[in-house]
Amino acid sequence: MRDRKFIFASVLVSVFLLTVGLTYAYFSLTVSGNDVAETINVDTTKLELKYTDGKEVKATNIEPGWTMTKTITVENKGSEEAYYTLGWQKLFNEIQKEELVIRSECTSSGVTGGSCDNTDNVVVPQTAEVTAETNKVLYPYKEATLILPGETHTYTVTIEFINYTNKPQNYNQGKKFYGVLGIVPAYNTYNLTLNISNADGTPVANSEVTLHSNPMTGTTDEKGTVTFNNVELGDHSLNVVNNGNTINTSIKLMGGTNDIIQNDDKYNIKVKKENITLNVKLSDSDINNFYVKGKRKCVADEGATTFVDGQYTYTYSNNEWGVKLTDKTSADPVTTEFCYMVNDKYVTNMFNMFNGSQATNLDLSSFDTSKVTDMGSMFYESKATSIDLSSFDTSKVTDMSSMFYESKATSLDLSSFDTSKVTTMSQMFFGSQATSLDLSSFDTSKVTNMSSMFLGSLATSLDLSSFNTSNVTDMSRMFSGSQARSLDLSSFDTSNVTNMARMFFLSKVIRGYARNQVEADKFNNQAGKTIFTVKN
Repeated sequence: MRDRKFIFASVLVSVFLLTVGLTYAYFSLTVSGNDVAETINVDTTKLELKYTDGKEVKATNIEPGWTMTKTITVENKGSEEAYYTLGWQKLFNEIQKEELVIRSECTSSGVTGGSCDNTDNVVVPQTAEVTAETNKVLYPYKEATLILPGETHTYTVTIEFINYTNKPQNYNQGKKFYGVLGIVPAYNTYNLTLNISNADGTPVANSEVTLHSNPMTGTTDEKGTVTFNNVELGDHSLNVVNNGNTINTSIKLMGGTNDIIQNDDKYNIKVKKENITLNVKLSDSDINNFYVKGKRKCVADEGATTFVDGQYTYTYSNNEWGVKLTDKTSADPVTTEFCYMVNDKYVTNMFNMFNGSQATNLDLSSFDTSKVTDMGSMFYESKATSIDLSSFDTSKVTDMSSMFYESKATSLDLSSFDTSKVTTMSQMFFGSQATSLDLSSFDTSKVTNMSSMFLGSLATSLDLSSFNTSNVTDMSRMFSGSQARSLDLSSFDTSNVTNMARMFFLSKVIRGYARNQVEADKFNNQAGKTIFTVKN
C-alpha cells in the first residue's frame, strides 16, 4: 500500500432538497433507494427545486482526491422575490483535519438582472450525527440568496476529500461521512427598531407610530425608540403622529444581504440579520431626511484624493478609500456618520482609524464595514472606554493585527466577528484593558501570525476553544504577561509553528490543557514548569 493512499470506508451521501412554499411551508422529498432517477421535480406555488442526477450517491473505496458533484436547480415560479439558504440539514462526519470541503458554482438564467454567487471551499464540520430543527439548517454555507420571479439558479455542488501530496493522511483511514443538504427559507420576519427624532436631533417621545400593511402600532419611549417584532418581508408604510400631524414614508424589507439601499423616496432595506435598526428624523411636513445608519454615500470633488467629512478624513490611494479620525487629540465624542462609499467607490481600509484617539466615546452605529479588508491598529491606544462592535461586518477583513493594542475598552463583544479571511492577529489584544474575551466564534483557520496576541492583556478569562492554529507559524510572546490564570489550548495544533519564544513569559497562567502530550511538552518547555496537562 502506498504511503499516502488508503482505502476508506464506504460513504453514503444522501442529498435531498427541502422546498419553500408561498407561506414558507416546509416540505421534504424522500425517494428511498432511488439512485438512478434522471429527474425529480418538487413543485410548490412558489419555487420549483430539481436535481437532475438522482437523489442518492453511493461511493466506495474512498481515498484522498475523491470528489462527488450534484446538479441542483432552483426556479422561482411565483410572482414575488424569494430568499433561501442552502446548507446541511443532517450531518455525520468523522473526517479529520478539515479535509472534507464543499463548494458550488452557480449560474442564473430566465430573467434580466438576476444573479447568484459561487461559494469557495467551505469545510464540512467534523461532528457526530446531528439533525436540524424543522425549517432550519445546521451549517449554512450559502445564506439568504435572493431569487427573482422567473429566475432559475443552477448549482454544481462539489464535495471533495482533499488530497495532500506532501503528507500522509492515514488518520482518516476508516472514517465515515454522510449528510443531507437542505434548502430552507431565509429569515421569515424581522425585529424592526425605530429611533425617531426631530429634525434637530431631539427624541420624538411618547408618540404613536404605526407600521402597515399588517397594522402594528406602538408608542415611542423617552428616547424616541419603538420596536415592532415579527415584521414580514415586503412593502410597509410607516406613519408617525407628531404634534397632531401624521408623517409617513414607505419602507420595503427585502432581506438577503448586509446592504441597506435607499432608492428615491422608497427605502429598500436589505439586511441579512434578523434585527434591523432604522434612524428616522422628522420634519413638520414629511420625513424628508429619512436615513439608515450604516449606508451613507458621500461625494467628493471629481478627481480628489482627500475628502474631509465631519470628524473623518478619507484618502484615496491604490484604487481604494481609507478613513481616519481627523483630530485624534480631541476628547470630543465622535458622532459623525460614516461614509461607506465616496464617489461610488467603497471604503475598504480602516488601518489606524482611531490610533491614539483621545475620545472616550465613539459612535460606531453608522458603520458599514462589509467591504473593509484592513482593520489593523484600528483602535490602537484608543481612549474609548466602550466600543460597540455589534454593527461590524468583518467577513472580508484579512488584517486584524494590533486592532485593540492597549485599547482602554473594558469590554469587547466580538460575537459577531467573522474572522474566516484573517491571516494575521499579531498583537491584536496587546495590553487590552478588556477583562474577558469570548473568542469562541473566531475562525482562525487562515491565521499564520499570532505573535504577542495577548501580551499584557488584562483578560482573566479567554475562550479559545474554537481556535484552529494549524497554519500558524509564529506564537512568540503570545501570552507573555497575560492575566489569564487558566488556558485551555486543547484545540491548538502547533505542528507548523517555528517560533514560540517567550510564549508564556511572565504569564499568570497556573494551569492549562493541551490536545496531546507532545503539545503539553512544548507548552511546558516554554513556560519553564509543568503547567499543561492533556485534556481528558
